[in-house]
Amino acid sequence: MSGPPRAKTPLPGDYWRLWSSSVASNLGDGMRLTAIPLLAAAIDPTPLTVSVVSAVSYLPWLLLALVAGAVADRVDRRRLMVRLQIVRAAAVAAFAVMLTAGHASMVPLVALALVLGVAEVFFDCAAATAVPAVLPPHQLERGNSRLLSAEMVANEFAGPPVGSVLFAWRQAVPFWLDALTFAVSALLLGRLRTSLNPPDAPAGTGPKPGLLASIREGLALTWASAFLRTWTLMLAVLNFARAMTVAVFVLYVLQLLGGNELTFGVLSAMVAVGAAVGGWHAKRVVDRIGRRASLALGLALHAGSNLLLATVVGVVPTAVAGIAFGVGVAVSNVVFVSIRQVTVPASHLGRVSSVQRFFAWGALPLGALAGGAFAASASLRAPYAIAGILVVVAGAVLWRPLMRPPEAAERLLDAEP
Repeated sequence: MSGPPRAKTPLPGDYWRLWSSSVASNLGDGMRLTAIPLLAAAIDPTPLTVSVVSAVSYLPWLLLALVAGAVADRVDRRRLMVRLQIVRAAAVAAFAVMLTAGHASMVPLVALALVLGVAEVFFDCAAATAVPAVLPPHQLERGNSRLLSAEMVANEFAGPPVGSVLFAWRQAVPFWLDALTFAVSALLLGRLRTSLNPPDAPAGTGPKPGLLASIREGLALTWASAFLRTWTLMLAVLNFARAMTVAVFVLYVLQLLGGNELTFGVLSAMVAVGAAVGGWHAKRVVDRIGRRASLALGLALHAGSNLLLATVVGVVPTAVAGIAFGVGVAVSNVVFVSIRQVTVPASHLGRVSSVQRFFAWGALPLGALAGGAFAASASLRAPYAIAGILVVVAGAVLWRPLMRPPEAAERLLDAEP
């Protein structure tokens, strides 16, 4: 369990460069990720059509995550991240040009979602190695909590309402700004002074094993740890449930709540309100109630928020559910990610992260399609009810191994500076 409070050492400059890059990118993402479902709903306001756009953006995780993780452990990670941000900036800018010219249709929108999804897979697998490269183990929970809360504020608090207002004014504006934030993020990443590669893999050389061997090693390491193995399965369930609800949330707001673009943006931002609070205070929560109870709290809030949306339709309950969900996700993610970062060797962190994301994020397109199907065949409340029940059942079945984080990881996280 966690020890007594200690004097905090400042987080290094490269951490704050990484932090600033992530905030810039997530601010643009928040605007774009609000504008995309609004644009899809404006083109064809049916549950299946809207959910297809979400599914396509998630599909690369199912197809490419394992390869992306192996690549992240074989190349210069910082250079890869910079180049991918430039690619994403160019793709969004090209779509913004098309939208400005009045050529809005589902085909280019789906194509944009696919291109950005592919780039995101490779970028995020490399980015998963960045924080432990610039911070020592005893600062990981604090650094992860600061980063996660800032990302959520930018992505789901500031970005969505701004993006919805700008979309209502000019549909292309959120996309133009998103392209700009990708460029700013690339510039900040280029200024990192710390190598993101492990000490035994100098920049540009990467590990020796072949690509398939690297993937097998990632799978073996993940499977060897009961905690990592079980959390991988639980993350897949959580993301499947989350995708079911996110895919139809724009229709939930527009049709069930009778809201407009601004209502959608503001209610989408409530998740970030909770995540900002939960993420910023995650370390304090862990110190107060322990890592096991923190993980249990995250699961309870995830399930409860979905069941609330399924049973009570209203603007206030929707806002409360979003805040509760954000708190739960932030606290449990900070604990889980920090444990993974000190449990897995730096040379294998990219591929192990990709294995977990293959299952967890690979569940997203399936969940999005399922959410659209349930909403079309039953009601817009159905995906939320099924998602909540699914999380409760999975949590009950996997309870014992979920509540057993590795003791060695806890000792490293609690170590004195």
